[in-house]
Amino acid sequence: MRFGFITGLILLLIMPKVIRYIGTIDDNYQDPEAVQQTYLTDALDAVLAGNDPEPDFTKAIGCTIKVKK
Repeated sequence: MRFGFITGLILLLIMPKVIRYIGTIDDNYQDPEAVQQTYLTDALDAVLAGNDPEPDFTKAIGCTIKVKK
């Protein structure tokens, strides 16, 4: 599946609208084979186990999504 935009920012929301993680998916957006830290997977695992993600924020590399008016 292909989308018309690319952004590296992920928000993990738990209802009722509680942000549990903000950031990048992993530590290497260029080479999937070189990933050392799986931030999103780790955050999901922590939340599903009833814990707080650590870290709960990472800096995402990406660009803004522009909307035509």
